Formats: sequence, C-alpha cells, structure tokens
Amino acid sequence: LQKNHRESKKWSAYFAVFALICMISSGIVDYVGKHSDYLGGRKTILQYYRINMISIFIILSAFLLFLITVFRMWRGKNSSFSQIIMTILTALIIIGTGTMKYLALKNIDDDLKHMRKITVSEYVLCQKNNKNFYMGIEDKSEYTLLEIPQSKYYELKGGERSIDTADSEVYELVANSSYGGYENPELYKSSVYVEYYFYSAIYQQCRLEKG
Repeated sequence: LQKNHRESKKWSAYFAVFALICMISSGIVDYVGKHSDYLGGRKTILQYYRINMISIFIILSAFLLFLITVFRMWRGKNSSFSQIIMTILTALIIIGTGTMKYLALKNIDDDLKHMRKITVSEYVLCQKNNKNFYMGIEDKSEYTLLEIPQSKYYELKGGERSIDTADSEVYELVANSSYGGYENPELYKSSVYVEYYFYSAIYQQCRLEKG
C-alpha cells in the first residue's frame, strides 16, 4: 500500500509539473494579449505571432521532456494504475494546449498574410470608461468590435445616424453585451471602409466613404 501511495504521489507530481508548464505558457499569451496596443495594427499582430511562437516552443519542449520521462520510467504491463492515468492525462493536457496554440498561431499567420479590407453599410459606435472608443461591424456573418482612435470615432460620428435599431444585430450585440461597460451605442447607416485583422480583431485604419 505504501508503495502504491508513493507511486501515486510521484506521478501526480509529474502531472502537476507539466500542467503548470502548460498554464505558464498560456498565461504568458493571455498577459500579452491583455496588455497589447489594440491600435498598434501590424506591429501588434507581429507581437501576437512572436509570443505564440514562444508558447509553442515551451509546449514542444515540455512534450519532449514528457516523452523522455515516460520512456525512462514506463514499466509496460507492470505499470501502476496511477502511472497509466497520469500519463494519459499529462499527454492530453500537453497535446490539447499545443493544439490550441497552433490554431491560434495559424489564425495570426492568416491575419498577417490577408489583412481584411472591406466596406460596410452600417456600423455602431460606442465608448468604454470615456477613454476607449469602439466601432462594431458585421463581416462574413461575424460581429467584430474594434477599438479605434478617438479621432476616428469623432470622424465616423459624421455618418448618418439611425434611431431604427430593431433590425440591427450588431447594434443589439453591442448594446446588450454580456461583457458590459460599453456606453452610448449609436447605429449609423453610412458606408465606411475598414482595414483590420479579422481573427485578432485589431484595427489598422478606417474612413467614412463619401457619397
């Protein structure tokens, strides 16, 4: 019983170490994302790309270390139940985290190669904490809320404002956002040209179309 208990503690410790590595890797990405310059355009996307590359490198290193650990300590049919379970769980958390980071990197790479350049016929303007300014748009059946410069916010207020918001899904999503904090949403029925990074929701530029 004591031997089984020691085995269980040992493999639980291995799992905890690898899970912590995955958490640190994800935490680094989340921290950079929360402290990014959302008006930085391509510079911000490149920052996302680099930090996700670092995250994937950490995950790959952890996976290599995991394989070495399993190879050196695996006992085949004599492996304890705790060893089998913790090995499976560790493999799942490393592979799962690595897969998510790979997909994120793939989307960021697509952003770098294919910046979106579109013209939409309606948009929503709103603020947050009286210091952050946003434009909501619909693109490819997706609804995106982009942080925009204050100067552009007031430029876009020169569009044709509409009080008929009943049929505007993008307005409803902004006005009734579960995230909260968005103030003074206004719907505009004017054409606006927008350049932005679709997957990362990072603004590049926009302008009100004339005529």
